[in-house]
Amino acid sequence: MKRIIEIDFIKGILIMLMVLFHFSFFVTEHEMLTGFVYAFHMSGFLIVSGYLLNVDKSLSKLLRKLLPIYAFFEIVYLVGIGLLSSVLSSSNHFELTFGNLLYSLILHPIGTYWYLHTMIIGSVSYWAINKIGGGKNANILIFLALLLWSIACFVEGFMWENAIYFLLGITLRRLEVPFNKFFKPSMLFIVPVIIIALSCKEVRRDTLSGFFVTIFVLSFLMAAYGKIPSKLRFYVSYIGRNSLSLVLFSPVYVIVAKLYCNKFSFICGEYICAILSLLMVVLLSLISVYIMDKIGLSKLLAGTKLYVPIHEM
Repeated sequence: MKRIIEIDFIKGILIMLMVLFHFSFFVTEHEMLTGFVYAFHMSGFLIVSGYLLNVDKSLSKLLRKLLPIYAFFEIVYLVGIGLLSSVLSSSNHFELTFGNLLYSLILHPIGTYWYLHTMIIGSVSYWAINKIGGGKNANILIFLALLLWSIACFVEGFMWENAIYFLLGITLRRLEVPFNKFFKPSMLFIVPVIIIALSCKEVRRDTLSGFFVTIFVLSFLMAAYGKIPSKLRFYVSYIGRNSLSLVLFSPVYVIVAKLYCNKFSFICGEYICAILSLLMVVLLSLISVYIMDKIGLSKLLAGTKLYVPIHEM
């Protein structure tokens, strides 16, 4: 599939929103805005992930990039917050026992690693249905929806409201619907987004209003790509190409940001502190993945390098 450059830009915006709205010092002052952003930022990311997913490969190759790296980072994160909960200013709490570790790893991940957990279950499910579905789109999509719904009933950390968006991306790709045809680029889509934000008491990703907000925001971002300055567009797209680095490392660096911002945000103001913290988390996440590539850890965990250099953009 030909690379759609706007998708990198969209991923960059959405992943930065994910980081920004994990800063407790910022969220507590903007609870309504946080709830609204949560209605579309990861929903949009799941649509994109489903759309880009390629299951025309062996199961081992499909899992090679996801499973070891998920297991490694989730375990490190759980052990960290389990042992250092009194020191770390984390919103997540975890009692470190072998049983709890196994439960969280398999059934209910903690932190942003739920996204990788969802991707693993969704990808394996799609791969299996694709193999036995006989190539008919209707059969594959119906049985995949039923399978994902069934899994969501039993696996606590795999939520149906997330699976729906992932399934929508798969459906668009399966039916060969161009991304920019379904998400028609127009700056005017900000209007219904504002109307929904002002008129709905609560907008969540598991509601119809949240679904339409997600669609409208993606359409708006498709148009925004061509409207903003080229340098800004380039760097946001660069972050989007490296969004996995923020999924992997932002939980750690967000905690670091919380530690100093809770003490010093009164000096520079919460907005400046939030922007500086966002830039710090992005930069440190990119550097961390770059180091992983250099020392061979990326190759060991994912079978390939994870960092996309800026000159390859």
